[in-house]
Amino acid sequence: MLALELLASSNSRALGLSPMRLETRRGLLQVSNTSDRMMRVELQVFPQRQVQGRNTAALDALPPSEAEALIRLRPSVFRLGPGGSRVIPYSVGLANQPFYVCGTSQQDLLQVRICSRWLPSPSSTPPKQP
Repeated sequence: MLALELLASSNSRALGLSPMRLETRRGLLQVSNTSDRMMRVELQVFPQRQVQGRNTAALDALPPSEAEALIRLRPSVFRLGPGGSRVIPYSVGLANQPFYVCGTSQQDLLQVRICSRWLPSPSSTPPKQP
């Protein structure tokens, strides 16, 4: 019940990330803070996992060296003021496996995470060996 009260309060914070699907190897992520308070945001890379037959981001982020091999994000940790947004350039490295780039932010007692998904195109996936 406490979590619902925090989300419903006028001081609750909202984190936005777009696009939701990364479709090009180079591009821009836009991170936004639609609240009335400052927030610290960290961009992290998560492997894909299946939960009840659905693909989703794993619970634990990849170590920085593995994440850097998949996608380069600069900066990956920053603060956003009330109503602010920031554009972050990205460049996908190893394009042959799906992964998620998630913006995470501690908001009162909640850890908020919103993710964009990278799906490799058929041309970036090596053919399967018989």
